[in-house]
Amino acid sequence: MKQMMARRASASVLLVGLVLSATPAGRAAAVPPSREAAPPPAGQDQQRAREAELQTSRDQDNGIDVGDPKVFDDAMLREMLQAAEAKLAALQLLDQQGVSSRIGAISGASQRISSFGLNVQGASLPGVTTTAKGPTATSVGTVNDTDADGTANNRTLQTTTTSGGVDRVTTSAQTNPPAVTAPAATTTLPSAFQTSASDMLNEQLQLTLEIANLRLLLEGALSDHIVKAGTEYRVKPRTTIGFPITIETKPRFKNAVAVVEAVVTLNQSKQISDGPDRPSITALLPREKTYNVAAITDSSSSVGGGVVTGVVGVSGSWLRGQRAHYLVQDQDTVALSFTPKTEGQVGVAWQFRPVLGRSYVRAGLKQTFVQLSFPTSGSADQFGTVSIRTYWLKYDQKNGTVGKLVGRSLAEREKPWPIARLPVNAKPAGFNANALQDLGGGQMLVTVQGQFVGGTYVRIGGTVLREGAVNATFENAGIRFVAPIADLATKNVALVSRDGSEQPLVIDFVSDTASTLPLQREVPVVLSSTVTAVDDANSLLTIEFAEKVDTRKPALVIVIGDRVFGYKDAPVLRSDRTMAVTVPTALLLANPTPTVKHLFGASERPAPVRGLNAFSRGERLVLLEQGNAQSTYLLHGYKLERIAVLEPAGVVVTHPGRPEDAGTLAEIRLTTAQLKGRKQLLLQRTAPDERPFLVTIPPGEARTPSAKARERVVVDADEAFFEIENLDDPVKVVWKAQILEAQRLDDKKTLRVFGLKAKGVTTHAAPQVFEFSSGAVKATGVLDIVNTRVETIPK
Repeated sequence: MKQMMARRASASVLLVGLVLSATPAGRAAAVPPSREAAPPPAGQDQQRAREAELQTSRDQDNGIDVGDPKVFDDAMLREMLQAAEAKLAALQLLDQQGVSSRIGAISGASQRISSFGLNVQGASLPGVTTTAKGPTATSVGTVNDTDADGTANNRTLQTTTTSGGVDRVTTSAQTNPPAVTAPAATTTLPSAFQTSASDMLNEQLQLTLEIANLRLLLEGALSDHIVKAGTEYRVKPRTTIGFPITIETKPRFKNAVAVVEAVVTLNQSKQISDGPDRPSITALLPREKTYNVAAITDSSSSVGGGVVTGVVGVSGSWLRGQRAHYLVQDQDTVALSFTPKTEGQVGVAWQFRPVLGRSYVRAGLKQTFVQLSFPTSGSADQFGTVSIRTYWLKYDQKNGTVGKLVGRSLAEREKPWPIARLPVNAKPAGFNANALQDLGGGQMLVTVQGQFVGGTYVRIGGTVLREGAVNATFENAGIRFVAPIADLATKNVALVSRDGSEQPLVIDFVSDTASTLPLQREVPVVLSSTVTAVDDANSLLTIEFAEKVDTRKPALVIVIGDRVFGYKDAPVLRSDRTMAVTVPTALLLANPTPTVKHLFGASERPAPVRGLNAFSRGERLVLLEQGNAQSTYLLHGYKLERIAVLEPAGVVVTHPGRPEDAGTLAEIRLTTAQLKGRKQLLLQRTAPDERPFLVTIPPGEARTPSAKARERVVVDADEAFFEIENLDDPVKVVWKAQILEAQRLDDKKTLRVFGLKAKGVTTHAAPQVFEFSSGAVKATGVLDIVNTRVETIPK
């Protein structure tokens, strides 16, 4: 068998040798001479050259690529930092209940156990087995049988029989080492452990101080925000720069740290500080990026043995072990800052380290940020420049230390990158009359075309329309919002960028497509503004201009107070040089100086109404004095210099007070006959084109005449006294168709009636009825006449 395998192996080797030696010769004989001498195609040479060039470039590249630094909106970063600081401020870690609950708590326990166990075991006693036997007898016999092949065979068989006798066998059991167990502990430790109250307080205080430290870090130092320029202090402009970093792992950078350094140089031509200064680092992101790693250490040793002798068996064991389990932080990214030797420079660096037991830095795109403040003017176009270099450093992962520079790993950007101030002002691409659509009901749809930075919003006075508002949409091509026309005309409208800068929203006056004439940018000069009464509540306001008014969009509007006239809800009558509108008189009197302007226009013209001043009021009668014969009223209004009462006729109008008050104050006297059954006066200003208007007469007080005798009189008395009300002089007194003499006393309320005895009024004791009259006003009074009168005089 071995010889056959050897022969097969030899044959195989010989076959392989023949194949290897015969193949080239066979191929050479089969290939024509022309094809054997042909050179490779030119395209293959170019491909190989490009591949060789690419390989050389990759070998020389250090695997760290930093893209162009990007300028980010600093306002957004400040908002995020302020939000983080606010959340930190909301953390309240000093807890009274938590500290008080730890008073008297068990912080630890100690238990020592000492026990010993011994087990000695001697040799076991032997066991005995007894077997009874009989006498022994032997017999011999012959047995005839046949073999398998049929041959006869005679054999002799001997049999032995034993009976009687005893055999004894002694056995001993197997001896093992004895088992021994030390006694277990009979005491137990407490199951609950807590830190002491003082330790809890210290821990809470440490966390509180750490939070305060982070809050101060997020808030930033004043020296990073304010710089002294001459005799005044100014706020430094700030900007946020982002660095897109791409790292590619390469075999030669095993156990190495990738480092990216950025050196920022101040634009000293725009420096506003007095002495030498440099940019300030206000924030580094990320400061560090870590991973929590579990480190486990476990070691144990155990020794055991046992001895057995012919007399005794002894056994024992010994165990010793140690185990530790703890968390450590494995740092992936570390941010550093350094100060270059050159004035006006500041440096930042980020280290990217291998983590989680790996030997190489994790490949991929990493984004880092730095927020800087510059002691330069906020209007500077360029704050400074930034230079970048990258390299690798040896890294001891066990100890976490950084070592020497890896050879041929340094790479530097050829030219510094400028840090420009990028304005984020929201400027519309085009805003003209076509962007306005009157929706009716005093609402306007406004379309602002353009592409705006995220966070841009519209401010209308104190109203802010941000993205997500019900009446506003923010699209890629612009912003649409709906707002009251009154707000658009009376309040400032602006586009506000995310940094807080505002751009007023003003109409771009373009030429009309149907005309080559440009629209009027300026509102024409106002010649006059007059008002005429329409009724008791409304007036017609007419504004005349010095030149022809352009009626193309955006048309002029009239603003009175918080009302706008000129759109669907409040139309205006327009002509070549005038604008007329019916307005509430109360609104016009409260705002005697209307304004003419374009909606979203930059210019406006005041149009003060002639004849209106601060004392002008709507026409209103006030009752000044009410009498039986006539009443006096005070008329408040405007343009009352030439006011006349058309109905009722014959009413006299005077102007009391100062001459300059004649236009706002007038006095009207009306007789009782003129007032009877009348509720309004028909007035008219005597100026041309003035319409008559009505003024309501205020109702007077109810006047009920009365006469009451002050006291009773005795028979044959000659005079009596009456208390009278609402009876004007002269007062006529009649008794039984006889006219009696009467005299009003100085108090104007008492009437003395005399000559009673001569007329026979007091001839006998009885009540007498008197009639009192003053014009058409009448009253009745009763006088009691008695025989005697007793008076009680108090002492």
